Amino acid sequence: MGRLIKIENSIYLLLPVFLFFFKAKAQVYSPFSQSNFAGIYGLSQNPSFTALDKHSWHLNLVGAGINANNNYLRLDMPYSPYRAINDKIPRQYQTASGNPDFRKSWMLRKASSRPKHASAQAHIMGPSLLIKVKSWKLGLVTEGYGNARAFSIDRKLADIIYLEFDSAAGAYDQAIKESYRGGQINTKGGTLAGSGYAAIGFHASRAWDLQWNQKISAGITPKLAFGGGFGGLSYSDFDITSLFNDSFRISKFSAESRYSQERRVAFATDIGMTYVYHKPTPRQSGEYRTNKTKYHSKIGLAILNIGRFKYNANFTSLESRNSISMAKSDFESLNSTDVDSISSQLFENYGAVNQSIRKTKVGLPTALHISVDHQVRQNIFVAVSWVQSLRKRNSYHMRQQSYLLLTPRYETKHWEVGVPLGLLYDYRSLRMGLYARFGPLFIGTHSLNGFLNTRNASDADFFIGISVGTIGKPKSKIEREKENLKQDGGNKCDDF
Repeated sequence: MGRLIKIENSIYLLLPVFLFFFKAKAQVYSPFSQSNFAGIYGLSQNPSFTALDKHSWHLNLVGAGINANNNYLRLDMPYSPYRAINDKIPRQYQTASGNPDFRKSWMLRKASSRPKHASAQAHIMGPSLLIKVKSWKLGLVTEGYGNARAFSIDRKLADIIYLEFDSAAGAYDQAIKESYRGGQINTKGGTLAGSGYAAIGFHASRAWDLQWNQKISAGITPKLAFGGGFGGLSYSDFDITSLFNDSFRISKFSAESRYSQERRVAFATDIGMTYVYHKPTPRQSGEYRTNKTKYHSKIGLAILNIGRFKYNANFTSLESRNSISMAKSDFESLNSTDVDSISSQLFENYGAVNQSIRKTKVGLPTALHISVDHQVRQNIFVAVSWVQSLRKRNSYHMRQQSYLLLTPRYETKHWEVGVPLGLLYDYRSLRMGLYARFGPLFIGTHSLNGFLNTRNASDADFFIGISVGTIGKPKSKIEREKENLKQDGGNKCDDF
């Protein structure tokens, strides 16, 4: 029982903050990953991309991507958080010691009655090396990943949790009023989960030449993942209805929590293939050859993060025998000192609590990646990325949110810039971003709104990386013509 109560207390305390600051794995480096100069960062989209990359060697020093978003709360601040960087926060919004003050009244709840979802993820790519060895690209990769999320929290239940079960704040009164006028609370069940891992892997990829200067490439990254545990809570659907003006009833329900602090090792794999399409040489007009200097389209298919951990988890379940009736007086004195006694009394009187150790599988954020990169002009490209998570949203697995992204970019050897536009966060939100690469540095975001409208933001997204490398010497015009003749079989008369 003590473990269950501790879990409940943590949820009551952290969920309001969690719901605001976190809603999705970062799409990480997705717009930049399809660049012909992405180097080892191409692994984050498709392991076969590196075989087509222009680097003879590429060393990542550090790369990181974070994403946070939610559909429940948004900021409504009287000043921009950027003022904190220059220490220019107005005096009335500082604490007595001169530190920035943050007030709960600066977070507004959105009006939508849809279930609330929240997810956060951070991805770090540590020192990683990619080198060209004859026809192969070989590499060593290190990375870390963390993910936490809340799924399908009923709006009215989220309000009660956000208001901390404090009658003075109106949470109890709101539940009673909603139920009394027929707007009873109907939850469909919900899930909270969090976990992470660190990994080290070996990478190999290769490209094969086809006719008409077309290519096909394949890549694989087997890796060892080291997990440090997980935590999760789920509950079934239940209703809250009114009895009188000062009491309500919770229908029969069940809930469970699982957590583990074990250290576990799992084998994981990333696999992918890419097809580089060019029109057959007889159909290539002069304009086509001028514009399509690299390819017509690059089409990729990959499945990333195949694998799972197996934990011996502490399992606690609760199942109420019947519906539970509660009076307002049960909550009027509720505070941080008596939450244990009140919670214990409720669960001991109205439900059965069971505890055990159960084997629990926690999967890595497995996802399907499909991409198309089209060359419009010599330096202008348009890429489309579709990422579909293969993990259920109401599970304890790590999970990458699904998205559809369109990214036009201008690309040269030393710099590039792109503007990603897409449906993010499981296709729920339309966002526009911006990224740029200048020499060894790339930096960007999938959501400009979080940067330009910081006073009213409801999400944040940011990625950055620093790397060095050498780009191979490009082939001369004569070498390209000889290569085309060789691929054409040395006799173009066969085409007539």
